[in-house]
Amino acid sequence: MTASISPGAEQLAILRRAMRGVHEQTDRKFSVFDLRKSADYAAFLQAHSRVLTWIEPALLAAPNLPEWLPRRDFIESDLNELGIALPQKIDAAMPQEDGALLGAVYVLEGSRLGGRWLAEQVPVDMPRRYLGAAHPQGSWARFLRALEEAFEKHPEYGPGALAGAHAVFAAFDRAAGG
Repeated sequence: MTASISPGAEQLAILRRAMRGVHEQTDRKFSVFDLRKSADYAAFLQAHSRVLTWIEPALLAAPNLPEWLPRRDFIESDLNELGIALPQKIDAAMPQEDGALLGAVYVLEGSRLGGRWLAEQVPVDMPRRYLGAAHPQGSWARFLRALEEAFEKHPEYGPGALAGAHAVFAAFDRAAGG
């Protein structure tokens, strides 16, 4: 007997599968940064800052998103402590379809999963607020449940969420120099 999957869970599974290859491509682009070297770490932070400065204001202004943690202040503090000027935000467009910001917040929150591992590569004498902003226990699972519920209530958000997630990954790719 097979268990039935809810439409919201199915849409989340579609989003996760669709983003797997895109995520791997973005990881490859960022893997050129050796976070043990101060210049590479600064460039890594600047690239991420360009994207966060672009997308976080839209997410903060959006109603009804699952709970998430803005990290722009963390990355700005890290850059300031390193004496690095804050970069301009990336010039990118967010799709306007319903659900696009759900896809965007999914990418940003998902990026926190690897942050703890990346933070371990950074020398201890360097600031790590941004990468150290890991999920408290259980918050990633709660976030995914909230995303499922949003898809359950609004199945029409699925295509927009895919477009929004693609847009954020594309912005990260460009910021990494790709």
